[in-house]
Amino acid sequence: MNRKPLTRLRARVEDGGVCVTAYKSTGAPADAKAFDAVRIHRKEATDFVFGTDYEEYFDGTDWRDAPVVFEGSLPAQHERKVTWVDDGVEVGSTYAYWVSAFDAAPVGPIPVKVRDREVWWSYARITQEAQGLQRDYPDRVRLEHIGRSVRGRDILGLRIGPTRPALGLVGAVHAGESGAELMLPAIRRILSARMDLIEAAGIVAIPVLNVDERERLVRGCPWYLRTNANGVDLNRNFPAEWESVSYAYGLDSSDPDSLTYRGPHAASEPETRALMEFLDSAPIDVLYAFHCLASICGGRFLGPACGKEDAGYVRSCRQFAATYLEGFDPEAPADSDKALSFGTASGSLPAWMHGGGVPAFDLEISAERESEALAQCREDHTDRTLLGDYRERHFRGIAAVLEKLAGSGKRYNAVNIEK
Repeated sequence: MNRKPLTRLRARVEDGGVCVTAYKSTGAPADAKAFDAVRIHRKEATDFVFGTDYEEYFDGTDWRDAPVVFEGSLPAQHERKVTWVDDGVEVGSTYAYWVSAFDAAPVGPIPVKVRDREVWWSYARITQEAQGLQRDYPDRVRLEHIGRSVRGRDILGLRIGPTRPALGLVGAVHAGESGAELMLPAIRRILSARMDLIEAAGIVAIPVLNVDERERLVRGCPWYLRTNANGVDLNRNFPAEWESVSYAYGLDSSDPDSLTYRGPHAASEPETRALMEFLDSAPIDVLYAFHCLASICGGRFLGPACGKEDAGYVRSCRQFAATYLEGFDPEAPADSDKALSFGTASGSLPAWMHGGGVPAFDLEISAERESEALAQCREDHTDRTLLGDYRERHFRGIAAVLEKLAGSGKRYNAVNIEK
């Protein structure tokens, strides 16, 4: 048997470098407290394409044409774990690593992508930004831990301004898509520059719902991630016609192997239940869920398929889509019909919101009006310039909806939240 001295090879992005770790296997020499002949090979995957290539891209990748980037001794922590940090990587690049010791064949490959942390915010950064809003605007912002993810991370919720009227914002239902990086800067700008809006209408926000898998992407998983850590598509898991199977994208939502798997039962996932309980406690008048890809979403509004025959609901959706679009892209046609369609699947968040009569949308992107942005984010090439452009657009869209809500004439008890 060809036993290898190393096992559990891992790689993750930390502080701009790639941290490569492995454990001495039980088959390694028992008296080796330090690995005196470790070799680490690295190969850049120049033609790896986010959204097209997945784990299978690296199957069979040969280490023989991968240059050695480290050779020498690595002390073993607790006589088992070795660690090496590669500081010679570039943001935007995808790499494969192999590690060998004691002249044995290398273990690997282990892939990792180095992403710009200003474009893909870490869980710690999202938490810091949300806490900063509460710190800087204590009379207007309340930060809550609304539940825990599969991996035990806190899911954050924000209540900003009066209780009603209010709009809802939900980010990263699908890990590889968008949310906090657009939403939180827009909220801060509204608080700093348009406090008049917050005096009259509120915001209820969940910056990132799928926190575990979003963090996997930030730490370097190269391929698109959609489901939560249990392999469940959260946008098929809500109790809204959940029993109906969706075959969108040629996938089967009842199939546990599918990227659109709906889960073993409705609201089976802790993330789904956290959102439902939070929104039950914080009623809203309209909801926008951020989707598309790689920290960007645009001005295409996808409402629930189950609501397309509900004439009153459709009218309300048209009004709220048109209002957001007017702020988001003032040059877009006044008729929002091309920007609005009804197609989110059974079990989706918009479908669940339809049950309560609340207009709700998955925010995607317009292939017609935003083709260049779509081409960038589709392959995970979102940069700071593109992100800055879309932050401005979403700020204007959110502000326009707040203005609409503030002038709606609805009689709510708009009492500001307590500290």
